[in-house]
Amino acid sequence: MKRSKMLILIIVVLLIANIATLAMLYNADKKPMQRSGSRMKEYLMKEVGFDQKQMDIYDSTYKLHQDIMKGLMKDSRKGINEVYQQLTVDGFTDSALDVAAQKLSNKQLEAQRMMLKHLGDVRSICNAQQVQHFDTTLYKMFQKRSRKGKQRD
Repeated sequence: MKRSKMLILIIVVLLIANIATLAMLYNADKKPMQRSGSRMKEYLMKEVGFDQKQMDIYDSTYKLHQDIMKGLMKDSRKGINEVYQQLTVDGFTDSALDVAAQKLSNKQLEAQRMMLKHLGDVRSICNAQQVQHFDTTLYKMFQKRSRKGKQRD
């Protein structure tokens, strides 16, 4: 009984995470996401010291990453629907919950991997001096983002 409650909790958490990710990607063409993209560009130019050639490479890398993520999210939405339909067919048994949780975790893991790979791709654009600065300051940009607009260091 405790195991099935835990699995249901995991599924609910994964569902919420997937919905949040889908909502972010659904609104990708709207201003809040543009500001986030602008923040990374500003960071790369001002903090890391990217020149115009590096920014051009970043722009094409970013566009490719966005296209991949949109495709991944589209597949994820389809996969989520299939998981829930299968759960209903299987009657929400413990084994069905295990399978559903695993499938949903795999989708989330794939999205996180793509995000981290993109950061690695951005890092590869840096020269030797920039790599060191990128490695030691990137987390600050994400801290600023997570504070929802508060610009403290």
